[in-house]
Amino acid sequence: MLDFLGSFSLIIYFLLGIGIGLTVFPKKWLKGNDWVQTAGICLTLFSMGASVGSSPTFLEDLRTAGLQAVVFALATIGGSVLVVWLLSRFLKGKAGGQP
Repeated sequence: MLDFLGSFSLIIYFLLGIGIGLTVFPKKWLKGNDWVQTAGICLTLFSMGASVGSSPTFLEDLRTAGLQAVVFALATIGGSVLVVWLLSRFLKGKAGGQP
């Protein structure tokens, strides 16, 4: 029901959260919000794992995907880490801190 725009809806929800955070979200709730984010991520990962693990063909699918899937996953993780590292160095430099 809330996914009427497909993957684009994630971007909309993210931007909506940014707008609320910038305008009406009380600063004193930030610590509690950190806990809610962590709990939400844990719940999401758990439900994804349960969904994947409950597939009757999971092990067969894993063998079929093989090395190509491992390389793709490692490249995705490596690329994400690199982009975050580059952005953190760039943003620290803009803020006047030392990179």
